[in-house]
Amino acid sequence: MPTQQPFESKGPYMTDTLTPEPHTRMNRFEKLEFLQETTAFKKDTILNELIGWLTDDDFNQFYEDFCSNWDLCRSHEELNDRYGD
Repeated sequence: MPTQQPFESKGPYMTDTLTPEPHTRMNRFEKLEFLQETTAFKKDTILNELIGWLTDDDFNQFYEDFCSNWDLCRSHEELNDRYGD
């Protein structure tokens, strides 16, 4: 499968089309898989971009849920309390 090369964006690109683009029919997991398979981004690029698009409230809710679901410490203090210095 060919690998895409990312380019610098000059902002949003709008189109006036009534036909749904193929990417609008993919769910978020399929879209992420497509990007992972067809790009050569550094390891954390997609994650950093996603976090940049979230509001602080959205990210904080995600952070709380993620840490809770995976039984992860939420701060250095919590980590030190759990495992010692």
